[in-house]
Amino acid sequence: MTRELANEPRNRSAGTGFADTGGAPLLKWADSASRLVKRLAPNQLVALGDEGFGLDKTSSDYPYGGYEGNDWVKLTSLPAIDYGTFHLYPVTWGETADPVGWGTKWITDHAAAAAKIGKPVVLGEFGLPIGQSPASADEATRDASYQTWVDAVQSPSLSGFQFWLLTALTDDGTLYGDYDGLRVVFPSSTATLFRSAAAAIAGRARPTFVCRHREDEPAAHEPRPGARHQHPALYRGQPTVRPQPRCGRYARSQENYR
Repeated sequence: MTRELANEPRNRSAGTGFADTGGAPLLKWADSASRLVKRLAPNQLVALGDEGFGLDKTSSDYPYGGYEGNDWVKLTSLPAIDYGTFHLYPVTWGETADPVGWGTKWITDHAAAAAKIGKPVVLGEFGLPIGQSPASADEATRDASYQTWVDAVQSPSLSGFQFWLLTALTDDGTLYGDYDGLRVVFPSSTATLFRSAAAAIAGRARPTFVCRHREDEPAAHEPRPGARHQHPALYRGQPTVRPQPRCGRYARSQENYR
């Protein structure tokens, strides 16, 4: 369904030995790569696959700041990026004092930014390692923490979530090892809560997204005449088949694409 340009791209140094807090090199690469994919596959959704860093580059809080060379709002706003992604690993990132509370704020802050950008945004990965925090001391405790997070994802500005990591059986019939403490198996209480949260998202009213291309800017997702047009949003079903001109500034409801 989607071409993700990279897994958690960062550009900590721009070759100067210092952190690239401005985010220009990664932004330039993401713009070029996303436009290339759109030229080669104009009906293919494109996402960056980043972690959501750089939401407030003046912040001293590591994930919010610009230390890794990311500017999430600018990256998500690129014209050939169809929807935004962000990840959530507070324990790994050193946010150990209150990982659940910090993570909930991380989700709501990205939801608020997503509403301003006007594109769908997905929590693309998240996890709390079992036994590495009071918030995930055991599976039941972690389930309660995960419930808080998936409840926050119910924000109308967010379009869904993907967790890390659903595992299966290995070739010898045993469970895949829980190497990072993030394993989820099915059936399990964790899988059940994720399925319920996903069903709630699927059943809610579908939002309308606004295309923000300037009238004088060629749309990166402009289709060939007669091609299926995939507007930069996450739609269910197939879009209607019809020629579609450059979008300019207009709002298109998902109702048109059922």
